[in-house]
Amino acid sequence: MQELTANPPKKPVASAGLYLPNRILHLLDKADRETNSKKRLEIAERALELARPLRKQAGESPWWAISFAIVSASLLVFGVFSALQPEDFYQVTERHDDYNLTIQRVHRGKPSPPWVMSFCSNTPAPFEAGHTSTALDVRYDKDKVCYALDSFSLLRDKSKCPVVPRNCMHTDCANRLADHVICYGTPQFN
Repeated sequence: MQELTANPPKKPVASAGLYLPNRILHLLDKADRETNSKKRLEIAERALELARPLRKQAGESPWWAISFAIVSASLLVFGVFSALQPEDFYQVTERHDDYNLTIQRVHRGKPSPPWVMSFCSNTPAPFEAGHTSTALDVRYDKDKVCYALDSFSLLRDKSKCPVVPRNCMHTDCANRLADHVICYGTPQFN
């Protein structure tokens, strides 16, 4: 014959995961409704005792995840901004006349030696000393004597003015047709 015990059977372990947080919420709700401050404190202390086993262990900190997110976001922002910068610049260091320029290519921040570029007589160079082009599409003419300009793109600031070195300035940036660049000495691009 079975013996009867005074202890009730334990609840299944699977339900304990849902039972304890609900019990804590119930106690906190009960504490909010309690008007007697002494009883309210007792109920809140009981809820705190029940909540202690639910707290994370000492080694389980969320800071590694937060740190990883910050580093990932920083790398993403750096990657996006570095992708926005073109790899090649063509800087006009000197304008000899309407058809001959001294140009220096900068690839990934490293300048190459400057060279003289001669444009054909039917396409005068649209650049002045101090201009920086982010895209320069030129080709030799059929006699391979001069360059013909197919397309170009000047580096511009927010106000759509061409970016110029610190020792150069615009005469009238608002009027693109009348605007010229005046440099004091050789343009200093860095």
